[in-house]
Amino acid sequence: MQADPKEQTSSQVDIEFQDLTYEAGNKTILRNLNGFFKSGQISGILGPSGAGKSSLMNILIGYKTSGVSGSILTNGRSRDLRHFHKISCFIQQEELVQPHLCVEEAMSVAACLKLGPSVTKEKRNNVISDILSTLGLTECQKTKTDKLSGGQKKRLSIALELISNPPVLFLDEPTTGLDVVAATQCMRHLSSLAAQGRTIVCTIHQPSASIFSLFQHVYFLAEGCCVYQGDTEHVIRFLTSAGLPCPQYSNPADHVVELSHASVANVRILSNAIQNGKITMGSNAVVSHLGCAIGGGDLSDRFSEFPTSARYQFMVLLCRMLLQTSRSKAMLRLLFTHHLVSALLLGGMFYDIGDDAGMAYQNIKFFICMIVFFLYAYMMAAVIVFPLEVKLLRREYFNRWYGLKPYFFALTVSRLPVQLTFGSMFILVSYYMTGQPLVTSRFASFATISLLNAATSESLGLLIGSLFSITYGSVIAPAVSGAFLMLAMYGIGFGPMMEPFWKIFQSFSYVRYVLSGYAMTMYGPGRNVLPCKEIYCHFRRPSELVKLMGMTGDNLALQITILAAFLLLFKVLSFAALRIRLMPEFNNRFLNDLSFKIINLKRKC
Repeated sequence: MQADPKEQTSSQVDIEFQDLTYEAGNKTILRNLNGFFKSGQISGILGPSGAGKSSLMNILIGYKTSGVSGSILTNGRSRDLRHFHKISCFIQQEELVQPHLCVEEAMSVAACLKLGPSVTKEKRNNVISDILSTLGLTECQKTKTDKLSGGQKKRLSIALELISNPPVLFLDEPTTGLDVVAATQCMRHLSSLAAQGRTIVCTIHQPSASIFSLFQHVYFLAEGCCVYQGDTEHVIRFLTSAGLPCPQYSNPADHVVELSHASVANVRILSNAIQNGKITMGSNAVVSHLGCAIGGGDLSDRFSEFPTSARYQFMVLLCRMLLQTSRSKAMLRLLFTHHLVSALLLGGMFYDIGDDAGMAYQNIKFFICMIVFFLYAYMMAAVIVFPLEVKLLRREYFNRWYGLKPYFFALTVSRLPVQLTFGSMFILVSYYMTGQPLVTSRFASFATISLLNAATSESLGLLIGSLFSITYGSVIAPAVSGAFLMLAMYGIGFGPMMEPFWKIFQSFSYVRYVLSGYAMTMYGPGRNVLPCKEIYCHFRRPSELVKLMGMTGDNLALQITILAAFLLLFKVLSFAALRIRLMPEFNNRFLNDLSFKIINLKRKC
């Protein structure tokens, strides 16, 4: 696959759409649109807010398919969406770049994933150097991505996608948030890329006169209809012929938007004059483009699903994630402080009670504190952080950088070093300070259960973070974990008298197996009579405490096995939720409505 941005693209793609209609619910967003975006040009989709710009872009990209009628053609042939995804890329409005990497490193990761191991490192570096030079990023290749300006981040987003040299680029509001100089510079770079044979389509709200002049082709929308299509220099002539002349010295783009806002009648006049996009105002004449078939063959033959194997993707992504984690100094310091201070605080509260029969009940409270720490610390971290990662994942996954399975496995493995390091430190300090039995087998079981609790809680957090935004997830997570905790604690003190149906409910709470595992580790079979510092200790025989908690007959190995099963279940559900979230037609309105009801219910209670 060609990868040099200074050369012509290996395939040129013309995009045409005919009688395109989009309905959402009972509302018609786009009305029988026709249009044509030619390769070698930078085309702009313009119009006032609510005109349907984003809807048209999302349909052309393939984000939206339901509720859409009409036909979309590429080089005169009906578009195959699966193949079209391989030859196109979408650059979103937000400056989504991987944190904690410098520009050169971010490009190197993208080159490894997009070009594959068959391309030598020297050639990858040459491609990166050419792209950075083309987009004016050479001077900041050693700069961390979070230190880049808004315009540089925009250009870096474009540079990352250019590595695979896609024939088609879609950009959503590429000038938003940029000053006039940065916006003009960005559009000039896009114009140079289009001149190499690419099809570049941008949505833009209301460009300045200087930016408007940089478009070779514009497509104006208003009220879901096309009110102009063609060269920028022919807009004024078209408006005059339609009886709605543009005042002297006015920006034509502003005038079309003002006309669209002024009345529906103006929209009808302009839409009829351009025949709702069937006519293109060309540089030589007014031409009709419908039925124009462009040769080019089957483009999909030259673009594979992924240029790299799943194993290679996993290794590259894992290296990137571990590098990012190692550079997150503030986060690592925070985690270290949080785990150490919490362990010392917990150890101080329950100091040296583990081997005292008179303090057995207090030791159960220590177990509960351990459960709560690992449950909330790891679950809430995932709930708060992961939705931000999903935004980056969505862009890279949609643009075919890698598959979801390699990403998910790399994500799972990359979490282990931090989880094992800080989790083990917390367990060691709290276990020793609370005077638990210094027996290797018991400590190993205690640590295993604690780390399984951490991993399972984090997986539950990933599941919630995959489905909900940070706002809603922060409400859903405590509600779900609270239910698990209540089920786990029910029966303590009157275990033998607990109703059978509550035992059935408890089996759905993984927290119950954590608590039972702790009890079996410390007070299960093999534990001798406990020393007592008082005259009488009711729990000198550990079996009495186990009985009162309703855990008689529980088996330690079984509790660990079931915990591992819950971990696997939450991992599978997280993966499935993430796959659903990444579907183009994903709509979380139902999930947000559900969480909104939970918030209101919580307030009433």
